Amino acid sequence: MACNKPNWQLLKECAEKLTEQGKVPFTRTQLIECVRREHPERKESSLNPMIQGMTVNLKGGAPGGIGKDIFISVERGLFKLYSPSQNGAPTVTTEREGSQSEGSSSEDARDEQEYTEPKSTEDEIRDLLMQILYHRLGREGSWDGAGKTAMFVLRDDFPGYQCLAERGLSYQLPPGAKLTHRSDIMISNEELGKHVSIEIKHRSAVTDQFKCRSYDMIHMKSTLAGNLLGIIVYVKTTTGISVEHARSICYSFDHFFGIPAASKHSPTAWDGLVAALEGFLHSVRA
Repeated sequence: MACNKPNWQLLKECAEKLTEQGKVPFTRTQLIECVRREHPERKESSLNPMIQGMTVNLKGGAPGGIGKDIFISVERGLFKLYSPSQNGAPTVTTEREGSQSEGSSSEDARDEQEYTEPKSTEDEIRDLLMQILYHRLGREGSWDGAGKTAMFVLRDDFPGYQCLAERGLSYQLPPGAKLTHRSDIMISNEELGKHVSIEIKHRSAVTDQFKCRSYDMIHMKSTLAGNLLGIIVYVKTTTGISVEHARSICYSFDHFFGIPAASKHSPTAWDGLVAALEGFLHSVRA
């Protein structure tokens, strides 16, 4: 009989089991192998980033684990159960889970290299937006990977569509040469040849960064015609060019959304973007 427990709960139960056995601190591999011994259908690629989201002093991770303060990282690649009374308030790190620790296996090191922490603010916004889109448009249980390898399948009323972080599309220049633009987030249906390219700008954005993205969008739309929806999101802090100036440069995009940095975690801040996506995807279906 299939187990209906979420991944985070299975990982927590395995951590408790390892702790009872005196295997503390434990590694990512020990947690993953413990889960997969009884639940081989649970993918390593889904469990690994879930551990990240359940660790109080690491940033990032997969939806479903974030906010569940279960683990604390005591050394690179080594974890134990988190206790506020014993461990106090954690210091969150934005560094990648690092190189191989003493006593850890090469497999542990491989796991750590496969998942890296966001190193720039735009990466953090990308991860946040991927999670928002997953909860608003994604098929439950379809999330896989983390960071630049994150992806999920859209829900059943948008058949054939996947949402992927850091994916490229090629476009053709008038002389016949080809270039590839890598979107921060791409929603694609390869069978239909339909795509949504989402660009993210944040913090110390300058004019040239918006010019480059607008140039790429002009040629992408020329190549793909009506099969591409272009969206740019400018999460504005106190630095960078004004929202109005950025909007005027990005005329080639179908939609421009200016999001105040202080509002990025608000449930309603992304409503306009989600509505634009749903409108495009429903129109393609019709």
